[in-house]
Amino acid sequence: MGVEGARPKCSLAGSRPGVSGAWTRHLALLDRDPVLKAAYLAEPSWLDLYGLPMGHGDYPNGSVVRGQRAALQRWKGDVPWARAGEVTVANGGDIAKEAGLFPAEALVPQPPP
Repeated sequence: MGVEGARPKCSLAGSRPGVSGAWTRHLALLDRDPVLKAAYLAEPSWLDLYGLPMGHGDYPNGSVVRGQRAALQRWKGDVPWARAGEVTVANGGDIAKEAGLFPAEALVPQPPP
């Protein structure tokens, strides 16, 4: 069994009664940016890869939707890694490093055992 088969698939169809309002509220966050919404939902396994949308932010250099497992960014201007209007998936590890979530010694490469 490969990595793909090791993780159970999520599905809206199997959600419990009474949580549909919560699903609706989460998915409504995507309505704040139609380009991000299109990119988010274009992925057939969006629920598995990104999770439900949890928040949205609009910043001078881009718009961001944060999911349970990933964040997508739409850039308003050209940056070294993307052109204006392009949507990229944020590198969560780099974001965590920049936020100081890892001790400095954990970021030093180690030789193989």
